Amino acid sequence: MRYLSFNLKEESFGVSLEQVREVISFPEISPVPGSSKKFLGISYLRNEILPIVDLRITFGMTPTLSYDTAVIVCEVDSKPYGIVVDCIHNVITPESHELKPKNETEGIPDYIQQIVYREEKICLILDVKSVLNTKELDFKKLLSSKERIKSAS
Repeated sequence: MRYLSFNLKEESFGVSLEQVREVISFPEISPVPGSSKKFLGISYLRNEILPIVDLRITFGMTPTLSYDTAVIVCEVDSKPYGIVVDCIHNVITPESHELKPKNETEGIPDYIQQIVYREEKICLILDVKSVLNTKELDFKKLLSSKERIKSAS
């Protein structure tokens, strides 16, 4: 399995390449009144309406725009969604010994699909559908989960 890796602040995450349609620069977004904070609005991409969700807000982080800010266009239930990230890294193909079953570590949230432990670093692979369906995620809880993963390795 291959994953697109990216950063939210200093933390490394990834999504299955099978769910990724493309990566685009931060687009012009039309806000939707009354929507949740994490839902930035909609954009128009190749004759399709693209809902844009900021993962940094979803995880309780303060978003900032930079040259590296990007939108990963993912397919979820045959519909496109854009997720805003701080920085795209690369495509990773972890070896089997680098994959850690999430059930080996207590308290790993449902939206974490897989854990990659490579070169003393952890990359949390997200289940995009679960992340999009969650109102707000506790980033501090996620970081404490990462610490448990490191100590278990």
